Amino acid sequence: MKRLYFALAICLSGLIEPLFSQSASIIDLKTRHRFAQSAFGLFADYQPAFESPLSGGVEGASGFRFQPQSTTFLSISGMHFWGKVDFYIHIPAVVFSGADRNYSYRTGVDTGVKYFFGKGPFKSAVSPFVGVSFTSLNFRYLGPTDSGTDDGAEYSRFRYPIHFGIAAIARDRHYFELSGTWFPNNKADYYFERNQVSALKLPPFRIRIGYRFLFDTTVSAEEDYLSGKTRMVEEKLGKAGKLNTLTAGIGISSAFFLRNQSDANRQSPYLDKPLSADIFPEFGLGFYHNRLDAQVNLSYRRISSNIEAFGHSQDYRRVALSLDVYKFLFDFNGFVPFAGLSPSLEKLSVTDVDLVEGTGFRLEDRKLKIGLVFGWDIRPNRLQFFTLRTNLRYYPGLYLEKGGVNPGKFNFDQLEFNFIQAVFNLNRIF
Repeated sequence: MKRLYFALAICLSGLIEPLFSQSASIIDLKTRHRFAQSAFGLFADYQPAFESPLSGGVEGASGFRFQPQSTTFLSISGMHFWGKVDFYIHIPAVVFSGADRNYSYRTGVDTGVKYFFGKGPFKSAVSPFVGVSFTSLNFRYLGPTDSGTDDGAEYSRFRYPIHFGIAAIARDRHYFELSGTWFPNNKADYYFERNQVSALKLPPFRIRIGYRFLFDTTVSAEEDYLSGKTRMVEEKLGKAGKLNTLTAGIGISSAFFLRNQSDANRQSPYLDKPLSADIFPEFGLGFYHNRLDAQVNLSYRRISSNIEAFGHSQDYRRVALSLDVYKFLFDFNGFVPFAGLSPSLEKLSVTDVDLVEGTGFRLEDRKLKIGLVFGWDIRPNRLQFFTLRTNLRYYPGLYLEKGGVNPGKFNFDQLEFNFIQAVFNLNRIF
């Protein structure tokens, strides 16, 4: 048996050594075409069991126990600044937890940045890193019956966890990570009953492992850029107006509520604010003007969110058709930020149903609002038919107002975050 283990160890080392021993790297040349690499992969984290003290809990309980839990994430990322900085988004896909039915607990979409020390994972066998992200902690108490009328609200709050760990990249393509996540602020005030709030602590620590496959869509154009051919072609086509192009984009977005509903829900404080909306697709059609280095884009989104507690639910829906108008500000090795305005035609609605009290209402309105749009492109040159874009939008003062009995404002102040969008320059395809 020992001989078998020894033979397996020799074979495994023979496979691993050539995988990680690389003499050359894609970032050996720090050019604009190697500034960023995209990646897709899977991450899994583990949250150990945790016992929280509890004041004023269910039936006078002095503690609340969280079972061990594991979450699998779909990971989308961009390694920037030649492998020194990683911008990423982790979308939860599958949650495995204990058999307890008296609660649900999960983290939301995790969006963050990591900084790699030393030479970074492309050039080091193992690279330590530290990072920070913003994500939501979502907890909900589930009552003893199956009716749902004794289930508490889903407590959702933004938190900014600290990440630390080590990473390695094999053959410029295979990214591996082992890390820990710490939530400095894990305190929560939670309604276990309609009129009873309790102090609770949520699990503060997680362990994470992950793999991503890295790829680069621009390095093939590097030779022409270094030889000056790209610049010559850009100048020739630019003078002829042939770099102006129609654009079409598609991406995955999320939206985060920036204000709570304390004004509208004064009579039902147990209804927590709908922190974030569901993940939704974003579609866009536009026009890029080369000489102005500016973009006009018509964008369509359908955004929905729901909160529910003790048989009382509120459904928030927003349909937006926006005309983004923005100017690219500067070009740093293919990293091109932009900013502008976004007039938007908004259709807003709130549907409230209280099964226990037998009450409810529906509000709906259409509004024209002007918001802000900003973000960045990864654009090695102006000849490519395909561009990666990140954009954010914010429309301040967006709300629905309820009159009559228990008047108030239902806030729709949301920060929209389209982490990665594929933009196709149609004139350059055909």
